[in-house]
Amino acid sequence: MKYHVYDETDGHFVNLSEAYGELEDYGNFDDPCRYYGDLNEAGKIMKRLSDGTDHRFHLKMWLE
Repeated sequence: MKYHVYDETDGHFVNLSEAYGELEDYGNFDDPCRYYGDLNEAGKIMKRLSDGTDHRFHLKMWLE
């Protein structure tokens, strides 16, 4: 099972560029490819983005 990171504050799924990019650029990427990965990696990304942006995030399951 894979997971998407969902930004509750802005109401969108986090894409690959936002997941792995610099925090200062969060929200400025026009990347159509959503991030999806395992629970451990998604949790780390969610925590880093939450700490750096003060947005609320949660994980949504994605069936493979």
